[in-house]
Amino acid sequence: MPAKYSGARNIALRWREDGPSYTFEVIDDGLGIASDVPCGSGHGP
Repeated sequence: MPAKYSGARNIALRWREDGPSYTFEVIDDGLGIASDVPCGSGHGP
């Protein structure tokens, strides 16, 4: 079943250590965020 809004069917998680810092990436094949949605119109930034 696809995610509720994005339509994503696949997701990849990547954890990388680079010296004293870490990077955590979440990548999916969803639709993304429309650029015409005003910032602050929902939950989060």
